[in-house]
Amino acid sequence: MEEGEGEDEHHLPRIPPELMVAMHILREEEKKLNIDEEMTNRWRGLYGVPGSDAVEDAEKELAKEAKTKKRNQPKRRERAPSAAVIERRSKSQRKS
Repeated sequence: MEEGEGEDEHHLPRIPPELMVAMHILREEEKKLNIDEEMTNRWRGLYGVPGSDAVEDAEKELAKEAKTKKRNQPKRRERAPSAAVIERRSKSQRKS
């Protein structure tokens, strides 16, 4: 990215819910990393990045989607027991 490029644009592309959940860190974690809470709030406001409430909503939505996906998958039928018998040949039979 060139110097000054994108400075006037404060719009990030939509963050997919999976990424939002994966990259989220707690306020306590930010404090341990010496990240100023006000700086986080300004950055989120500037770039439109959602806070913890949106992450919790995304987690719930992902869980709901996973349940729906699992429910909508066709059920696999159990495999029938095999009636085939595999007999091992002796070494003398293999050579011929």
